[in-house]
Amino acid sequence: MIEILLPVYNGEKYLREQIESILKQTNQNWILKIRNDGSKDKSQYIISKFCKKYPSKIVQIDCPKENVGLVQSINYLQQASPHGDYIMFADQDDIWLPHKIDKSLQEVKNLENGNTSLPVMVCSDVKCVDQNLDLLEESFFVSQKFPKDILGDVNKMAALNIIQGCTIMINKSAAKLIFPMPLIMSIHDMWIGLICAYFGTVRYIETPLMLYRQHSDNVAGSIDVSLKYYSKRLLKIKDTITFLFKLNSHLPFKLNLLKVWYYKFKYLIKRI
Repeated sequence: MIEILLPVYNGEKYLREQIESILKQTNQNWILKIRNDGSKDKSQYIISKFCKKYPSKIVQIDCPKENVGLVQSINYLQQASPHGDYIMFADQDDIWLPHKIDKSLQEVKNLENGNTSLPVMVCSDVKCVDQNLDLLEESFFVSQKFPKDILGDVNKMAALNIIQGCTIMINKSAAKLIFPMPLIMSIHDMWIGLICAYFGTVRYIETPLMLYRQHSDNVAGSIDVSLKYYSKRLLKIKDTITFLFKLNSHLPFKLNLLKVWYYKFKYLIKRI
């Protein structure tokens, strides 16, 4: 069974469409676990209606009820029963294409090759759309000018995160190493990718498996990769240094921070 974790915070505008896209998956061997992270809008009303209509497929994890942020909310979702053999992560405002679960599961099982004790993660490309689902970019990967030599090298992955958390699938062996995630992380994708790359194996699916909605309320979205963008980033270099040291202290292995900085500047130049 696939366990899908969906944290929600003030998601009423797009939440219905996201849940409906999960319900339309070609693979129906899944359970959707939702946690309302203290929303102030009508998110709870929407969640309750879906839970009532699909009690065998959708469950709400409602303890604790206060706002704890994205990473801790995912930790709570993962800790609560029921548990799946594979875990996926969903955002509240995207649209899953019908074959997303099937394609992801096929790739994970190919990497396992019968060895379920091997930690495995796959992630995928997405199509970027606007708030009305009109196409902006056929490929998020291409639009962000991501180099293809990053995934699998932890120092490169720490220098430039090319993983979107909402595209990830991991197996049980990976979950045992990943959770609970440290609260120094504002989002979960880099942590999951680094752990899986070091202890197991990771793969990028070049086929877009999701519509990635771009709107003003996005926690993360596509970036206009330009000199202006990097100029703003340089102003926050102290925060980046602090984060990398914190990250290195929490990881169960050590990054080579000199290599991380080398790759940061290398990819900066390549992407401008």
